Amino acid sequence: MELRAGLEKVAQDVAHFLREVRDDSLDVVIKKHGTDYTKKVDELAEARVFEGLEREGFHFDVVSEESGRTVRGSDYVVVVDPLDGSTNYLSGIPWCSVSLALFHKGGRLLDSFAGAVAEIYRDVVYSYDEEGSYVNGVRTSRKRPQEVVIGYFNSSQWEQAKRILDDFPGAKVRSLGSASLDMINVCLGSSRAYFDLRGRLRNVDVAASLGFCLRLGLRPTSFDGSPLEVDVDDVRQIQSIVLRG
Repeated sequence: MELRAGLEKVAQDVAHFLREVRDDSLDVVIKKHGTDYTKKVDELAEARVFEGLEREGFHFDVVSEESGRTVRGSDYVVVVDPLDGSTNYLSGIPWCSVSLALFHKGGRLLDSFAGAVAEIYRDVVYSYDEEGSYVNGVRTSRKRPQEVVIGYFNSSQWEQAKRILDDFPGAKVRSLGSASLDMINVCLGSSRAYFDLRGRLRNVDVAASLGFCLRLGLRPTSFDGSPLEVDVDDVRQIQSIVLRG
C-alpha cells in the first residue's frame, strides 16, 4: 500500500504539472533516439518525476524513456514514461498519461509488483500492487467489454492485423495514441483488444499498464502467441504485442 500510494502521488503530481504548464517551446526537439524525438516537454516531465521520487524517499534505480538507465545502487528499478501520448498532449487531445512501474532488480517486463498510471487531463489514477488493481484508490474489476479494438499497424502488416481483427467480427477499430491508456481501456472492459505490430513500442511505454492488467486476469503475448520476454534493465523495444480481453 505504501509503495503504491507513493507512486500514485508522483504520477499525479507530474500529471497536474503537465496540465498547468504553459510554454511556447514545449514542442522544441532536444534530441533524437531511434525513431523517436525527445522534446522539451518530455525533458520537463522527466525532471518532475525524478523530483517526485526524491520527495517520496524513493532512491530507486530508474529506467526512463528519455534518459535510459540511472543507477543508484538500489535493489529496485522504477520504469518510467514521463509522458505517454506526447503528440496528443501537444495537440490538446485528452488521451495522454504519466506512468511508473516498480520492479525488483533483474526483473522482467511482467514482474512489476507496484505501479501507477495517471491521466493528464482528468483526475484519474490507475494503480496496482500485489493484491489487485485500483482506480482512484478503489479496488476495481473488469466489466463486460465493448465492441472496440485498438490497433496499430503499418500498411505492410495488414494481413497480420486482419488475423487479429477476424477474431472480433463487427468490432470498430480505433487508434487513440497512448499505449498505457489504450491497454487499461481494454483491461477495464471499454474495448475488446489492443495490439501494436509496428516494432516501435518500448518496455517503458507499457510496463505499468501491463502490471495493472495482469491483476485483472489479462496477459499479453507477442503476435505469434509467445510470452513477452523483455527485460527492464534498460529501455528495450517490443516487436509486437497483443492483449485480448
